[in-house]
Amino acid sequence: MRKSLFFVCLSATLLMACQKVIVIDLNSADPQVVVEGFVEEGGQPYVYLSYTGNYFDSNNFLKVKGAIVSISDGTGLTVLLDEITDGVYRSKTTLGVTGRTYTLNILADGQEYSGSSVMPELATIDSLTFVYSPKTPFTEAGKYVTFYFREPAGVGNNYLFSFYQNGVIPEATNHAGEGPFFVYEDEFFDGLNFDFVFYPFPTFPGDLITIELVSLDDAGFEFYNTLNATLNSKSGGFSELPQNPVTNMSEGAIGYFGAVAISRKTIIIY
Repeated sequence: MRKSLFFVCLSATLLMACQKVIVIDLNSADPQVVVEGFVEEGGQPYVYLSYTGNYFDSNNFLKVKGAIVSISDGTGLTVLLDEITDGVYRSKTTLGVTGRTYTLNILADGQEYSGSSVMPELATIDSLTFVYSPKTPFTEAGKYVTFYFREPAGVGNNYLFSFYQNGVIPEATNHAGEGPFFVYEDEFFDGLNFDFVFYPFPTFPGDLITIELVSLDDAGFEFYNTLNATLNSKSGGFSELPQNPVTNMSEGAIGYFGAVAISRKTIIIY
């Protein structure tokens, strides 16, 4: 049910060093490795590897095949991931413990890449509701879903809210430049009861809606925050080039490796 986290904006023309955003022209460039990897709390880790393409190429990016991919948990355990199909690497070993630092290591085409992430504390969705809202200048008519949770005490937590409508993330229908990812720091609602309405996404009777509350480390917040800025850019033509999302991968790789804790709830709209 997870939608790919990478879009056309992750191209070979958008080069980036670790923890730095760089903007360059649209000339052709050598392919870079794109990483989409996750260790979920109590889950089986997986990593998707591909190569970037040039800006005007199609979205059919080549997969990174035959890489050696492993994840270590900081306690001496290292898990080797199997390539189950081109560019997709998984392990049957269960990982994901709060507070542990997980490190992804990749050897591809003779080059080593790495990235680390700390498993955050799980925040749990309490409940879901929905209410009808008529059409406004910014939103379409429909039933909009709200989720509720109590934020764990202690400033420094980061969250991503994800919305799935009948198994996929739908296209936002609002005109406020929001989504498709919603990322927040807890600076202004630390330890409080929190609710969030998914106004970009109207729902209708019979829809199966799943909400994910994803707890992220700081690197995850920076990645999704800058990815949103790129996707929601209002610039036109070539007046301003999109920026690359911030990465936590080394050696010029693009993307994000994250240890995440996810709470999910589902509701059927009637």
